[in-house]
Amino acid sequence: MAIGNAFHKTSVRAHTLDPQWNEAFDFGVRAEAMQGMLLTLTVEDESAALRDEPIGQLSIPLNQLAVRGQWEGWFDLRTMKGDPQGTAQGAAAVHLRLMYDDGAHTPTVV
Repeated sequence: MAIGNAFHKTSVRAHTLDPQWNEAFDFGVRAEAMQGMLLTLTVEDESAALRDEPIGQLSIPLNQLAVRGQWEGWFDLRTMKGDPQGTAQGAAAVHLRLMYDDGAHTPTVV
């Protein structure tokens, strides 16, 4: 997952069709810089033969996160295979909790 140039990668959850990461990542982005920024998350299948195969991707605008303070829910992944428009298919989704700590000026993704 990435916000701007900051990038974090979760650990691998092997041999499951229902992975649960329960990991948190902090991104050092100030509220005034969040306007127009996106959190981009890509889910990949590590079991692909030669390399990680993209399963889906989502982009979440962060402009409201500083106002809301927290944003939690299920987000559908756009397919990255066989659909040039990346339409959300509903076949895969991730549950995210986005939090903005105004004191630390840090968005956190759980």
